[in-house]
Amino acid sequence: MFLNIMKNYSKLLIISLLGFLLCSCNVKDYNLASKKAGFDFSLLVENPKIKAKKGRIEVKFNFNNKNITITKTDKCETKEDIDGVCIINNKVNKKYYLLDCIPFNLVYNDKNIIIANFSASGGYYSIFSKEGFNKQELLQFYRLIEEIEAPKDE
Repeated sequence: MFLNIMKNYSKLLIISLLGFLLCSCNVKDYNLASKKAGFDFSLLVENPKIKAKKGRIEVKFNFNNKNITITKTDKCETKEDIDGVCIINNKVNKKYYLLDCIPFNLVYNDKNIIIANFSASGGYYSIFSKEGFNKQELLQFYRLIEEIEAPKDE
């Protein structure tokens, strides 16, 4: 009986360890997030809540009383469309060109954008808010990402 208990405990311990290693973990700052993900993504927002795992950083913050999540990954987690933008699975994707040149895949609720995906040389980006946001706010989020991701003139 003791052996059966130990076998079950060992299985649970291994499953728990694997889950911990594979899942996103909360981190206290961008430095730890960049070490875990393998790249930097230090959005300049107030009171960020940061999660990270290898190849992925997720930043949650409040903007105009909306909960916003911006995620950067080093590879597309679904599949890419013809513009190289990740397709949002199980949703109707609407193509939108921000500033008439930056391709986004958007998902709307009744009237607002709830998911916006785009890609750039630095990675794949997703912006999410269950409350939704408009195209002007999308531009603000894009500028926030661009501010830290755009190549700096030397």
